[in-house]
Amino acid sequence: MIARTALLAIALIAPLPATSPTPAPSPSPAASPTPANTFRSVALAFDGSRLIVAGGGVLRVAPQCACANDVAGRAVIVTIGPDGAIVALRRALPTDGGRPAKEIPTSAYVFAPHASDDDAQLVTVTIDVSVPNQTPPTDDVYLSSERSGWNPAEIRLNRVDALHFSAQLKLPEGVRFAYRITRGSFSTGERDAAFQLPPPHTIVPNPGAVQRIAVDNWADITN
Repeated sequence: MIARTALLAIALIAPLPATSPTPAPSPSPAASPTPANTFRSVALAFDGSRLIVAGGGVLRVAPQCACANDVAGRAVIVTIGPDGAIVALRRALPTDGGRPAKEIPTSAYVFAPHASDDDAQLVTVTIDVSVPNQTPPTDDVYLSSERSGWNPAEIRLNRVDALHFSAQLKLPEGVRFAYRITRGSFSTGERDAAFQLPPPHTIVPNPGAVQRIAVDNWADITN
């Protein structure tokens, strides 16, 4: 009985085993600063050469762009290169930063978004077009531009006379506008003197600007 009581007393006074202190939580890593050329927007459509974003703006895409294709209808992160074209495009993650779309530079657009009309003044420009003698007298002449994805019948020009057509367009001031001339379809588009597809005509709109161009040939008329 005495031995059992002694053992119980020893057990009661024995020190408890030491416990390790709980380590303090590591501080969260500081967020990386958002690169000045990275922006967050919403993609409406993407075809490899241009990106249509919310608000109706059309952004140029560099040929070497590291671009994801499944971005339509998604929030996206775009990286703008030194020449104003997109060099990287991917879906945005919840943790992504990115500068707001309204800060995308105007020079990156082939057609500025409607949302920026308050910031970029619309100006009226006139485009006068001379067509070759072999143009069928009953055919209409159209302007096709990047902003419509080169729709060959985007804008019907006003007939001045049998060989002259004209249009007045309201465009964002200072935003490059590229276009070609057609007779309403891809197969009746303009061609140069060597019957090759010429580079697009371009104009940087300024108030009252007038651009006069001449179509050398049509793709479907070779004589």
